[in-house]
Amino acid sequence: MVEKFLFSTKNIVRSSYIWNTFSGVIDACQSVILLIVITRTNGLYDAGVFAIAYAIANLMLAIGKYGIRGYQVSDIKENYIFGDYLGARTVTCILMLIASIIYSGYGLVFGDYDINKFLVIMLVCVLKIVDAFEDAFHGNFQQKNRLDAAAKAKSLRMIVVIFVYTAALIITENLLISTIFSVIAAVTGFFVFTFKPAPHIEKINLVFSSQQIKGILKACFALFVGGFLIFYIGNAPKYAIDYYLSEEDQACYNFIFMPVWVISLLSNFIFQPIMLRLVEFWNRRSLKKFRGMIIRQSVAITGITLLCIIGAFLIGIPVLEFLYATELSQYRTELCILLFGGGMLAFSQFFIGVVTVIRRQKMLLWGYLLAAIAAKVFSGWFIINYKIMGASVLYTVLMSFLAFGFFLIMIVEVKKLLKKQYKC
Repeated sequence: MVEKFLFSTKNIVRSSYIWNTFSGVIDACQSVILLIVITRTNGLYDAGVFAIAYAIANLMLAIGKYGIRGYQVSDIKENYIFGDYLGARTVTCILMLIASIIYSGYGLVFGDYDINKFLVIMLVCVLKIVDAFEDAFHGNFQQKNRLDAAAKAKSLRMIVVIFVYTAALIITENLLISTIFSVIAAVTGFFVFTFKPAPHIEKINLVFSSQQIKGILKACFALFVGGFLIFYIGNAPKYAIDYYLSEEDQACYNFIFMPVWVISLLSNFIFQPIMLRLVEFWNRRSLKKFRGMIIRQSVAITGITLLCIIGAFLIGIPVLEFLYATELSQYRTELCILLFGGGMLAFSQFFIGVVTVIRRQKMLLWGYLLAAIAAKVFSGWFIINYKIMGASVLYTVLMSFLAFGFFLIMIVEVKKLLKKQYKC
């Protein structure tokens, strides 16, 4: 029954667009729905605990994913087989677990976290480990031109997790117990919706070839560092709030930050299905089509960003207040500033994808490193002096710096590669 639902599709291209969009919406809504439920059942304090746990888990997720998905999908010549990618992802997920223990354990040992907060953070990190491992299978689906099946499988698992987490919160009003149930639901959903149907795409053969795994990890190292740093940079205000302000402040910042991801996800919906076409245009050196696709995506991101900012200014605060049952009228300006930053995030992610397609991803590291250093140095000052306004401005400045820097890298590297090819 599950296999039939995943793979019985007449129009794969249309289905890929629809289900990838739906999957992205569910992914974006996951933390939103849970924050709404937690706020209403447990209050602002637990909402703040969950918000920082989710931010930390997403930082750890960058280790688990290691930037492999984009590289795997664009490996159309199959220099590495699926078993190699699965072996590499197993290694990165183990590293993700170790890093999660060290990070949350540090907070527990030095008194920043109590035992309850430590356990919630660890469990949310485990929840994201399932995401990271599952992503290797979905990368294989997409590489075989079945992004629709990958998106369907991910959507089903996330719906199950949201339902179980929400039901447990309503019944128990206990954040820790509810998170335990959600982890069990995530693991079960992965086996039912992804692992069991996976052989329909390709036989599962976990390969632990040290040479192949090292090759993948080396090739994706720049993408991993970049992904890790961009998560750190994007969440630096949250980490600073966690250190300097209260759990209630953390909750309020996350409430107004929620719409930011709408821009990024909507832009990603457009980009993911066209990624293979972008690879094909570049490999064939169909530069007019390659450039045209980049321009169309940029126009789309700009349009989405402007619409979101206008909508947020007019009705954003009343909607958020209704959702979270919390007074947020004093944060209207911060909301609009954050949405502009969301547009810059979308641009930076798109330019990252283009640079990855042309295999010049190592050049991205300079931008990440400079922005990460700036986040580390200035985040405390912004939060201490300007609180949530400072967090909003800091986020937008960092995202703008990344978007502009990656745009320059994309332009320069494309010209260099074309010039080199012309000389040859």
